Amino acid sequence: MRGVYLQPLVELYVAKDLKDSTKYIITIGQPTMNLARHFYLDAKSENLTRDYTELYVKLLRVLNPSTPLATAQASAKRVIAFERKLANITLTPGELADFGTIFKKFTIRDLHQRYTDFSWLDFIRASFSVAGVRHVNIEEDKVVALTAVSYFDNLFPLLKETGLSIIQEYCGWTAIYAFSPLLSRRPAGLVQAFQAKKSGGSPGFERFPTCIDATTSLLPHSLGRMYYTSKFSAKSRVAVKSMIERIVHAFKEILLAKTWISDKTKAKAIEKIRKLNIQAGSPAKYRNDTALNEIYRGVNITTDDFFHSYLAILGRADFNMMSKLRKPTDDADWPYSAATVNAFYSPSAASIIIPAGIIQPPKFTMSASAAINYGALGFIVGHELTHGFDADGRRYDADGNLKQWWDDPDILAFEARAKCLVHQYGRYKDKELNMYINGNQTLDENIADNGGIAAAYSAFRKLLKDSPGQAKHLPGLWSMSQDQIFFLSFAQLWCNTDNAKIRYCRLHTDVHSQPRYRVTGTLQNNKDFARAFNCPSGSYMNPRDKCVVW
Repeated sequence: MRGVYLQPLVELYVAKDLKDSTKYIITIGQPTMNLARHFYLDAKSENLTRDYTELYVKLLRVLNPSTPLATAQASAKRVIAFERKLANITLTPGELADFGTIFKKFTIRDLHQRYTDFSWLDFIRASFSVAGVRHVNIEEDKVVALTAVSYFDNLFPLLKETGLSIIQEYCGWTAIYAFSPLLSRRPAGLVQAFQAKKSGGSPGFERFPTCIDATTSLLPHSLGRMYYTSKFSAKSRVAVKSMIERIVHAFKEILLAKTWISDKTKAKAIEKIRKLNIQAGSPAKYRNDTALNEIYRGVNITTDDFFHSYLAILGRADFNMMSKLRKPTDDADWPYSAATVNAFYSPSAASIIIPAGIIQPPKFTMSASAAINYGALGFIVGHELTHGFDADGRRYDADGNLKQWWDDPDILAFEARAKCLVHQYGRYKDKELNMYINGNQTLDENIADNGGIAAAYSAFRKLLKDSPGQAKHLPGLWSMSQDQIFFLSFAQLWCNTDNAKIRYCRLHTDVHSQPRYRVTGTLQNNKDFARAFNCPSGSYMNPRDKCVVW
């Protein structure tokens, strides 16, 4: 099904080799399913399963009105039963996030010996051919990466026991579900109504969100270029560069002060920070018209045929990605739009990307006080920086290679401190849902939150010492200290009103803790917060036992 850019059973793509960051490698993993894993497996999702079955039947009959109701219902029953079995063998979100553990290399010959019922060589060659990449010669001695070995260990026995017709029905249904939102009002409206039910949103039909999603996902660098040019000022660029430099310096000081890490590991960690490639605003590469036009070369977009224009851009993106094999890696090529309201750390690229989209109010305002900017955007920078030293990120060296570079005693000391965070966050409960945060699933993000606020605060205090004029009071909050404003700005990042359905989904799938616990969990471990607000020792926000990694 790669011809329509879907991979419902086996996902193949070209990505950076985690063990040799100078090269790209064919990477093979489990598919992204129509629904999140827990929707198929959790008994609490029975109502949603009924809604999903109903959607299947309705879409089948809308797209093919001659389909008898009983036929559509029988097909839905077969396919969704298969989807449930497929979901059961997939890795969990927490397992998928642990790339250092799940990334394994094999030759294609090794794969043929391990999975004798599947012709990997033919599959891989066909994938490149369908993508339009003709110059790559793939033989059995070619090394590829698998990112979900246990999934494939179970996939082929499952396929063998499943009839071919059911697998074909499942593949067809995957296409219907994926593309119906792009079609006419009736099928698109059915999918929107189902997704609204799933998330607790408004059931009304809107075409606008689909158009926005399509534009941002298919034309990220064109949109990012426009956004960067119109919204990101030269003054912001200078101010953010200074902020980043201060926070990097602060994190170095924090790391050097840790007594549980050996000098040998510290020296390598400092080297990793020194080599870190931090980019803010937009990729310089795509401020060049020639490079930007090359992304979409040969794509025919027409104003009267949205669906085929959509497929044409998908096809070009697939070609661009698959063509990277045997090319040198290019860290100047952002995988994100400059308009994205988020920030990213890439362990294999040893880089941090802070897009222009997040360097905007309320996270950053040129006229705002240092306390506000460092508490918000400063924390975000510190958070991404700390990802280089979380449970997964610490496994990558200064060049972005997955390798052992910590001394064994240092690893044990790190793991003991990380375990403290696992237990701390695992005690936080959503009382309405009667569900706890998964401390293992959220560990990396919790480490980054705690380390990020520490680095941002340290940099902020040093800035005020160097430039006292940066201290500004908030109108109406004259009595608040600069430290209090800093922590208030951090907390305001996570103001949130998610409904129960969204929280339920995120507790199962999100590697971040719930927003309220991203605030309280982080600040309970922070002595500077307790001092700023005079929290008594042993109180809820100043527990005597704190979990501190960085």
